Amino acid sequence: MIGGRPQPGQIGYVPPYAQGEKPSLFRGVDYKRWRQKMELYISALGFRAQLTDDPQTLGENPTREQTIVVQTWNDADYMCKNIILNGLEEKLYDYVVDNFMEYKMVDSKTVTSQVEEFQVILEKVRSEGHEISDGFVVAALIGKLPPAWTDFKFYLKHKTKSITLEKLIAKLRVED
Repeated sequence: MIGGRPQPGQIGYVPPYAQGEKPSLFRGVDYKRWRQKMELYISALGFRAQLTDDPQTLGENPTREQTIVVQTWNDADYMCKNIILNGLEEKLYDYVVDNFMEYKMVDSKTVTSQVEEFQVILEKVRSEGHEISDGFVVAALIGKLPPAWTDFKFYLKHKTKSITLEKLIAKLRVED
């Protein structure tokens, strides 16, 4: 750090071209547009891998270097998630964090039953009067698919711009 500011390659460094380019808060509408702006902003900050790559893991008997790489990736992932969460309007943040972000799918239950649980959460949020676009819900649902669904999840990530929530649920039921 020079003068208290992080330097290139350090967590917290903001390139000059990214300063002032932070997207406005997401208020529950125009998700696709907000998402594109947020992805560009996150990429400019150097966190692109956290959006596209699977989390780093340690195997048996990891070396010190492997441990450092995984910890660095986890720290960057934490920063990336918080940048996204800080891009949400406060009332959306509260609901999204409590309901969407914390919900996790597991391999031990059918995806269909977990999608139904997720839909119940979605309906609770919407019944409170909060608008959440289908594009946001589609992306969140794809991101929550269990580990055994990694290949299908990768396939779906490339279709998030063209798939509706109803079509996604139908595809998941067929695959399940």
